[in-house]
Amino acid sequence: YYYVAKWTDDDCNTGTSDEKSFITSPAPSIANVGESNIGLDSALIRFTISNAHQATVLYGLTTQYGGAETIDTAASESTYSVPLTGLADGTTYHYKLRLEDADGNTYDFEDHAFTTIARPTVSNVRIQQVTGTAQPAVLVSWDSNTPISSIVNYYPQINPAAAVNQVDVERIQGEHQMLVNSLQAQTQYALIVRGVDQYGNEATSDVQTFT
Repeated sequence: YYYVAKWTDDDCNTGTSDEKSFITSPAPSIANVGESNIGLDSALIRFTISNAHQATVLYGLTTQYGGAETIDTAASESTYSVPLTGLADGTTYHYKLRLEDADGNTYDFEDHAFTTIARPTVSNVRIQQVTGTAQPAVLVSWDSNTPISSIVNYYPQINPAAAVNQVDVERIQGEHQMLVNSLQAQTQYALIVRGVDQYGNEATSDVQTFT
């Protein structure tokens, strides 16, 4: 901006100063907004900003948000990461950045969204006797809500130290099946179904029993 000062004295004489100028501070800017390290209950929001005094990540289940994490920032262009914790698994969250300049003016930017990882679960475990085999065998079936590996841990109830893990590392979502054979006749067994997703999260069933 350019400006001059004008004046008039008591004798009606007028004058004008030399022309001067000033530059206003640039508005805050933002780039490279994104999320990483998304887990069951957390995520990391990353962004690059300049000309801001504070940055706030507004987040929530809708674009009404409700949650907020605020950090102080430098005026020079810098990249920041803000962790969001205490989230629900398998849930879509909205977030946006709100920047504040040194004069207290705020600037809101566009909405973004991410979905936390669903916690893997094992359900509907079924144990079916298999006939026509040389030694007793059972077909174990179960369901999972996310792609996980298949692990069946079983042992005679009177001898837990004899536990065996039968593993299939292929990750499946939906129905799993595994044949457990070479069992001892007329023996009470305990069985637990487990599975691990690609992030290392484990699902475990309740203890099942069969003879």
